[in-house]
Parts: sequence; C-alpha cells; structure tokens
Amino acid sequence: MKNLKTVLVCLTTLAVIATCCLLASPLSARAAKVSPAANPQQKKTVPASKVEPVPANWITLPDPKKNYSFSMPEGSSNFIKNSDGIDVFIAVTPEPNNVGVFVLSLKDPKLTKNDLVEVASGFLKGAGAKNIRIGNLEELSADYSLGTYSAVDEKLGVFKGKLLVATDVTNKYLMFIQVVEAKYKANEKIIDEIWGSFSLNHSSARTEAKASPAANPQQKKTVPASRVTPVPANWIRLTDKKKGYSFSVPEGSDQHIENSDGIDVFIANTPEPTAVTVFVLAFKDPKLTKNDLMKFASGFLEGLGAKNIKIGNLEELSADYSLGTFSAVDPKGGVTKGKVLVATDVTDNYVMLLGADEAEYKANEKIIDEIWGSFSMRSGGASGKS
Repeated sequence: MKNLKTVLVCLTTLAVIATCCLLASPLSARAAKVSPAANPQQKKTVPASKVEPVPANWITLPDPKKNYSFSMPEGSSNFIKNSDGIDVFIAVTPEPNNVGVFVLSLKDPKLTKNDLVEVASGFLKGAGAKNIRIGNLEELSADYSLGTYSAVDEKLGVFKGKLLVATDVTNKYLMFIQVVEAKYKANEKIIDEIWGSFSLNHSSARTEAKASPAANPQQKKTVPASRVTPVPANWIRLTDKKKGYSFSVPEGSDQHIENSDGIDVFIANTPEPTAVTVFVLAFKDPKLTKNDLMKFASGFLEGLGAKNIKIGNLEELSADYSLGTFSAVDPKGGVTKGKVLVATDVTDNYVMLLGADEAEYKANEKIIDEIWGSFSMRSGGASGKS
C-alpha cells in the first residue's frame, strides 16, 4: 500500500463484500476444524494479564499466509475473502451467539496503530455503517491496542463490538468482533475470549516446509509420489489433527465441516473461476475395505439426491489408496464429473470426492488431480508401513 488513502479506497469494496458474506453465512454451519499446520515460529500474543482463557473445546483458526491465529467456539463458520491484495478473514460463532469476526491483514510498515484506527473506521463506513464511534482506546503493549466501537447498519440496526489493532514489522492487523447491541452484554465474555486469543508471529514467511520433525512425531502416509501432481506454492495446507489427515487447496477456498450420524464431512469450494467442490468423509470402521469405501461414496452421492451415479476406472494406487472417476446427475438435472479417492488407515477410513460441472471438468481436471494428490494421513496406514 502506498499510503493510507489507498488502503481506505481498497477497503471500501472489500467491506461491502465482507458484510454481505456475514449476513448470508450459514450461522448453523459446523466449524472448520480442518486448519493449516501449526507454525513453529515464536508467537507474539496479547499480554497475559489482559487475556480471558478460552474454553477447552474451542478451535484455533490460523491464517497461513499472514501468520496469525485466534480461537473460536466449536461450530463457528469461517472463510477468507480478498480484494486488491487485502485479505479479510470472516468468522461467525454458532447460534444463539451469532458473534461476527473480521480480521484484516495489511502490509505497510508506515502505518501506526492510530492510522489503523482510521482504517478501521473507513472499513466500517465502506460496509455502509453510519454513526461510527471508536473509543476507549487502550495500549495493551507495543504490539497491541484495544478499543470499543458502535455503528448503525441498515440491516443489523445498532451493533457494538471491540477492535483489536496489532502491528508486526511490516504486517498490520485489524480484528473486529461484533454483535447486535441487544446481544452485546450477553456475549461480551465471548468477545473478550476471542480477541484475547489472537497471536501473530515475528515473521510472515511460510515455514511449514522447514518445520522440525519433532513438532509432529507421527509419520505421514501419502499418495504414491509417482501419481502426485505438485501443488502451486501459494496453496494452503489444511490439517484435521483429530481425524488424522491433511490436504492442500487453492488459497481463497471456502471451507467448513458438517457432521451427520457421527461422520465428519469436510466441504470446500475452490475460488472462481475454478469452481471445484471437495467432500472429505472421515469415520472409523476397521472392517471396511477400499472397495467398500467406493460403495460408500456412491451411497453418499445418492444421499445428496444424485441419480445415474457411475463410479469407474478404479485403480489401486497402493495398499492404502485407490482412485476412481465418477459422474452423477444432480436433482436439478445438471451433470457432475469428478474423481474419488479412498484411503484406509487401520481403523480410520477416508473418502474424498472432487467434482465440477461436466462442462468445466476438463478445465479443472489438473486442479482436481493436485488436490487429491496432496492428501495424506497420519500413522501407519492399512498396510502397516509408512
């Protein structure tokens, strides 16, 4: 960013997009427990004396590109939007709280914390808010400042919240945590827990590839290297530590997890113009074979209302992985084509479905191959070897 005025102009469009996304987001959606791998760099946290400890069942949401993280209640929905190089991370806590969180990441070493307060006001104004009041500013440390704010929105009415400002060499962060005025008092503790959990690293450089083996002593079982299409450098790595798997998707992909009858279903949609949808199902059953999992994949599609389901071109990649192709007709008559990867890991089973509209399949097949090829699971795999 060349100057503060440029930042404010860029934020106007971004704020409108972010507000629309918040109003349209499924507040009942399950949390995206799948998160990028932890960054081993030293963290700069909010001063401990100011922090409200978060509940044990909360989830940590890291942003790999900008190297910050914070915690949210389990069941929160979240996604990232970008406009003119400015990322905004949007999250919403589940009902009945419905607390909205926006985190803006800016890169400009000249911006002070006072400048960032002005940027914050411009963001709210760009989103259509009026009667904006930011006050009670308190410097928590050399890196963090905290304030309160209120504003009037045509759809939300009056909303109140807290604003956390953080600076880290060239990277600057604004965290808005808000709720409608009538719910503010009941949710203030949650709001304090969220901003108190924010932390950033000394550097924004990616270090996942340099992470010490000691950081994760488990072995990784990957798709055979001969079948892998390397992913672009700017893709993000998503890891579900509880279920023991990870894979990569393009930066900017929307993502969340839903659960049905004890089975976690991770859902991701790659950003335009690619439009690939990814489902990953994870569940335990030591008796299931890879062929059983292919039948399970067919049943899953049928449960979504699909018809004329065809799974073919089955290929055993290894003792742990098999790959196939599929096609199906959705309830509206559209044809979807894609690939299905199944994996077995002792008692754990994984089914990954990656699809696109038939007319867009060829254009997206490389991305589909890159995603499934990046899949890996922890521990020994069905073969007992790693």
